[in-house]
Amino acid sequence: MRIAKKSDVWRKIENSEFNIELKINDEDFLLNERLNIITGMNGCGKTTFLNSLKSIFGLRITKTEVQKIQDLQINLSFKTKKYRNLDGERVLDKNTNLSIIDLDPFKIIEELNQLISQDELEEYLNQFEIHEYPKEEVTILKYLLQKNYENVKVMEVLDDDKSVYFFEVITKICNYNSTKMGMGEYVMLYYYHKLQLMEENSVVFIEEPENFINVKSQKNFLNYLVQVASKKKLTIFLTTHSPFLIEEAFSQHIHLLKYEEEGLKKEKFSKVLTLKKLGLEPKIQGYFLVEDKKAEALLTHIIRIKNEELLKKYPIKSLDGHSDISKIMMTSKEIGVNFIGIYDFDMKEKKSEIKSKSFNHKHFFLPGIKENIEEDLIDILAEEVDVVSKNLKINQETLRSLIDENCGENYHDYFSKISKELNVPEEALIEILLIKFSEKNKKIIENFYEELKTNLNF
Repeated sequence: MRIAKKSDVWRKIENSEFNIELKINDEDFLLNERLNIITGMNGCGKTTFLNSLKSIFGLRITKTEVQKIQDLQINLSFKTKKYRNLDGERVLDKNTNLSIIDLDPFKIIEELNQLISQDELEEYLNQFEIHEYPKEEVTILKYLLQKNYENVKVMEVLDDDKSVYFFEVITKICNYNSTKMGMGEYVMLYYYHKLQLMEENSVVFIEEPENFINVKSQKNFLNYLVQVASKKKLTIFLTTHSPFLIEEAFSQHIHLLKYEEEGLKKEKFSKVLTLKKLGLEPKIQGYFLVEDKKAEALLTHIIRIKNEELLKKYPIKSLDGHSDISKIMMTSKEIGVNFIGIYDFDMKEKKSEIKSKSFNHKHFFLPGIKENIEEDLIDILAEEVDVVSKNLKINQETLRSLIDENCGENYHDYFSKISKELNVPEEALIEILLIKFSEKNKKIIENFYEELKTNLNF
């Protein structure tokens, strides 16, 4: 496939056969483009929105993600059939031949790390066939990655009932494979290969493709994505914080989300004003990795108090537990990406176990009193009923009653249940509790930030 002129590609792309109607508080908007770029400030609900779409199409999402999409109503029309994200029926139920993929760069890297950490890797790989890309495809890869490839090969490795792709490349100066590649190069090769395999009329979800990828490659990838979407009649939903992707895209494909008291809304899009409002800066120096969304909320709160500009240089990525952090911490520094592992407070007791691992990146522990931030915040809620009630404009006795009813509830579900019963955003409740937590624990928060500052030269 020859890479066409940018203006031709964007102008010729047709609408999707999916008509997605988002309805919140009687406000409607449509997503009916082949390529839909979803952006907005942190916490505006991009991930919740994307998870709602994944769910209505039929992809599996976690229990926590299911709880978060309950207040978001989405209507989708496809082949005269209508679907709602809060109903049981999914698009895949009626369209079993429909192909859907979910491309998450962090999951892609995690799967690769699991593969290459195997003993006797070379012997293990020998049982799989390797395929060489034709010259015209190598030309596209050279365009995407700005590398002078002479030859590129791919191997599909079946590992624990899933496919992991292993690449080998030859340039004029060296040969290497996925064990020696930077993350950005591997992820881009993976994106390209998966998109090549997609059948016509498929659906693709891509979450923040800019992660690990340089500016030029981001722009080239977006233009390639438009072309492949048009050629294969793909429908693509992509979330991003990248100013370069937003600048590159045609405005009708961009959907700016915001979160207000009434819920998620679409904001009027202006490219210049959006970039300014979002405060997007390209100089990302690394990523903070945390165990879950509550840990992300705590770390975000602390950094906003101390040095909000730091979040532009070190975005926070929420993973799925401490083991996911540890896997990424063992990634080679040669990839050119700096990771900072931030474990929950309870992991301090396992400090010696963590130290025994072959980490290549620095790690720290969140401040806390109990084992995890959820339990600390549950205590704060019980102590500060009057403050919370006043700020959320709810009845004190109603809140006290809910606290009593949920005593002993699993802390993972505690705040989602409380906020749902109170009909208030969970994020608003958590923010009030974090403010009180930081007021009561100034010393440990100060010590935590000073440790970060000293070790990372902020």
